[in-house]
Amino acid sequence: MLYKPVDKIDLERLKDELSIIEYDKQICLQGVTADQDPNLGIGVLGSKNSWERTQNHNLKNFDFRIPLFDTPYLNEIMSKYNLFHTRLMLVKPRTCYSHHKDKHKRIHIPLVTNEDCFFILDKQVVHLPADGTVYLVDTTKMHTFLNAGAEDRVHVVGQISPVDSMRL
Repeated sequence: MLYKPVDKIDLERLKDELSIIEYDKQICLQGVTADQDPNLGIGVLGSKNSWERTQNHNLKNFDFRIPLFDTPYLNEIMSKYNLFHTRLMLVKPRTCYSHHKDKHKRIHIPLVTNEDCFFILDKQVVHLPADGTVYLVDTTKMHTFLNAGAEDRVHVVGQISPVDSMRL
C-alpha cells in the first residue's frame, strides 16, 4: 500500500479554520510547548540535510505534539490520528521536492490542489484531490512531489507512528 483514503472530513470547515494562519511555504501546527514559535521545526525545504540538522535545537519530530493554534477542528483531527510534527505545507507552482524518503508514514489532507499536482511514490504517479479525503501515504518509500500547475498546492501533513498507521 503506497497510499489509501482513510477518512472524510469537512474540507470547507478546515480551510476556514486554517485561514487565520499566515505562513510562507510551511508552518508547524504542533510544537513542544503551546507558546512555541511555529517556525521552529520547519527546516529548509530542498535542503540535502534533514530538518533536524537545519534547526538549532535537539528536538525530534516525535516531540512536536502540542497544538499551536486555536483551531478546534484541526486539533480534533490531529488527536484522532495521534499525529505529530503536523505542518501546513504550500508548494508553489512549477516546483518539485527532492527525491527522498521519510522515517514515518504521513497523513495528508489536501486543502488546495490542481490537476497538475502529483506525488511520485515508489515510481508510481498519484494525484490526491482536495475533496475532503484524508490519506495515509507511505512516505517511507522513495518519493517526491511535483506541482507542474499554475496554482499553489496546500496540504496538512502530519506524521503517524507505525503502530497507529497499522490500525488504519
